[in-house]
Amino acid sequence: MKRVIAYDILSDFFDVLTHQMDPALKTFSHLILQDVLLLAGQNDHYVPIKQFTDQILTLTNVRSLTARMFTSKETADTHYQIGNLGLAANVMLH
Repeated sequence: MKRVIAYDILSDFFDVLTHQMDPALKTFSHLILQDVLLLAGQNDHYVPIKQFTDQILTLTNVRSLTARMFTSKETADTHYQIGNLGLAANVMLH
């Protein structure tokens, strides 16, 4: 059975998506014990910036946490850092 959900405004969809993600973040993040590299784009059109900071706050038991926010000055501020994949890859590898 397929479910179709319609939203009048795209932001309403992302609002719902974000609220559905919040319980998962809170439920499982404290169970992560290894090193974590958390990447985000300052102007990501899919993932709200608040989710980046919320995720950081929920990672309470990680061995180490590196959180990196990519900016428009770096041309890496969009989803998956599409404008500057080389920079994103460099951050991941080093």
